[in-house]
Amino acid sequence: MNKKFTILIIGILLLAITGGIFWWQSEKELKELNKNLPDGVKIEKKEGQYKVVNKRDGYEIKMPKEWEELYWVDYIFEKGMIGHVIVLEPFEKEGVGISCIIPDPPDVNLEIWIQDYCEKFFKNPLIERGKIGDFEITKLKKEYSIRGGKEKISKYLYVFRQNSKICQIGGESKDSIHYIILNSKWSL
Repeated sequence: MNKKFTILIIGILLLAITGGIFWWQSEKELKELNKNLPDGVKIEKKEGQYKVVNKRDGYEIKMPKEWEELYWVDYIFEKGMIGHVIVLEPFEKEGVGISCIIPDPPDVNLEIWIQDYCEKFFKNPLIERGKIGDFEITKLKKEYSIRGGKEKISKYLYVFRQNSKICQIGGESKDSIHYIILNSKWSL
């Protein structure tokens, strides 16, 4: 009886130590990802899935479940840019850039805003309109040649309005962009 009890206690202790190590590694990873983010913006991870909580710009974004590991996060605001951009790069997957801004003037026509944006930052895209969930989306696509013109890659920028904000999500994966739009809270 004493031997069984001792083995049980050792087993429970080993499980607790292993769980503690996994928790510590997870906390260490999140601390590293959050170290350069401003107050009000943080990365969380629950049940193996990343989430960005951005109280500064008023949104909460769920990352695709396939994004098992984020290796780089940046929050950018530069003079001449339109709003703040958070850039998320998962390990061995295509990342995204996300921006939600309040335009000046706030009631600007979205189509005019997109035309102005394209003239400055995303010249001559293919434009398509559609719906994802409850959002009317303008999808911009730009193709780039790489490796001396032997290969082409596509970059996508999806733009939609949420209340007074104009939200943009850009990246190479339409599936990731769709997932983020459908599974996020765009007003906090």
